[in-house]
Amino acid sequence: MQKILFVFLLLSYSIVTAEEPFEFEKPCMGLPVRVLVFCGVKQDAATAADAAFKRFDDIDAAMSDYRSDSEIVLLTKDADNDTEPTWRKVSDDVFMVLTESKKFYELSDGTFDVTIAPLTRLWRRSRRNNELPSDELLTKSQTLVGFKFVELDEKTKSIRLQKKGIRFDFGGIAKGYALDEAANAVKKTGVKNFLIDAGGDIVAGGTRDKTSGGWKVAVGEKNNVEEFVNLKDNALAVSGDTFQFVELNGTRYSHILDPKTGLGVTTPRFAAVRSDNATTADVLASIMCVLGAKKGIQIIERLPNTEAMVIENGKREMSSGW
Repeated sequence: MQKILFVFLLLSYSIVTAEEPFEFEKPCMGLPVRVLVFCGVKQDAATAADAAFKRFDDIDAAMSDYRSDSEIVLLTKDADNDTEPTWRKVSDDVFMVLTESKKFYELSDGTFDVTIAPLTRLWRRSRRNNELPSDELLTKSQTLVGFKFVELDEKTKSIRLQKKGIRFDFGGIAKGYALDEAANAVKKTGVKNFLIDAGGDIVAGGTRDKTSGGWKVAVGEKNNVEEFVNLKDNALAVSGDTFQFVELNGTRYSHILDPKTGLGVTTPRFAAVRSDNATTADVLASIMCVLGAKKGIQIIERLPNTEAMVIENGKREMSSGW
């Protein structure tokens, strides 16, 4: 679920109030998660960090496709034994992520699809074996992909799968959702000024940089000079294939899959998305790496409080508000 990132934090530690910086780190969801809290009491900061880490652990237990005991893995296995499609109640977290996934599936015309897991597993094996999957295996896996096979019932928080063999891969949304939930958990403890970094994707609450009124975050370079964006009560997500790629038969393939081909994206791209929530930023960063700058930015321009920057084949493109 990791993305290769070029995000570094520039933090000012000059103390202008009684608050001090307290930093905590823990591996969650296969990622290093760092919580930076500014408050007056270390124990309050530790309580806030623990609340954040707990939400990461909760969401991993619900949505990981690596854990045989996760909620979503057990649900799909049970559904395979149904004689006919059956409604199953799911947790609030799973239902919320599925609801958001449906929204972005429709917005992106199927480019973002959390039922891509059969193709994800096939591509993981291809990368390990250093060979492309056969056309037969690709076709078989693609018959199991499509959010159109997933029904949602908002009243009962239930889902129904219209086909056996459906599997979920929340790699493009779970981290962003976990960041949002962790931020909410921190706020509930009374802490207002914090930053949470999950493998380079960031959600920021309040402010610490007295000059900008927020958090100053570096994202890539422009004309060989490091470029910064300001975050305040919003989020930043990045995605790209700088390190996670494989070359097969002379073609470079990203670890990011295109559901329409079942293969990794072949155009080198790096995308950064800033939005008022990490879920949106996380999903859109992945979408832009698949669709590319032109189509991706067209989607960005339709959304409120959302901006993006894409580097494609070395060329830099930005949305109007970046």
